[in-house]
Amino acid sequence: MIYVYKMQDFHNGYWTADNPEKREKIDDSDDWYWMNEETYKQQVKSMLIREGDNFLEMIATYRAPDYSTEPGDTKFEIRVQSFGFTGQGRTWIDSLTLESFTEQLQKLENQRQGKAEVSSMSHDEFWLKIYSTDSLGHMALFGRLSQIKYDSNLIIMGKPLLEFGFSFDPSVLPSIVKNFEAIVSDST
Repeated sequence: MIYVYKMQDFHNGYWTADNPEKREKIDDSDDWYWMNEETYKQQVKSMLIREGDNFLEMIATYRAPDYSTEPGDTKFEIRVQSFGFTGQGRTWIDSLTLESFTEQLQKLENQRQGKAEVSSMSHDEFWLKIYSTDSLGHMALFGRLSQIKYDSNLIIMGKPLLEFGFSFDPSVLPSIVKNFEAIVSDST
């Protein structure tokens, strides 16, 4: 199976087809990358926390290259479902904030106490806290996801906001740490 996707807008521009002539294009952009399924799985850096029907998924869709003015800044596609409410959006997180969050996660994993927090570069667009809920090391997360909506004249039409939170199995904490370490160490 062939995956075609635009790295900057991962979920808005991919299709699958065995025959490229029969593919259905979802996005009008010409900025596409072709790769096989195995390469695709190796390239995509993501983190998923799921507990029952609740989940938080963060997919790193673009990372500013080392030669750019802001190396390591990363664009994320974020999807959330929390107690029947769902939301999705895109946001940028700067490299220093990502590194700090990863260090906080490592400490949280080792001690099973405390918290790790991260927020987007744009004010109030995304915020996440992963924290211990008791002295036994049970874990939960809480966050906010919003996106300013504009009309064709760039007039603000609204700012949908989703606050979400749920507890999750602490045994997934090592994989969360590993996924963020991979995102931070990636030098695309």
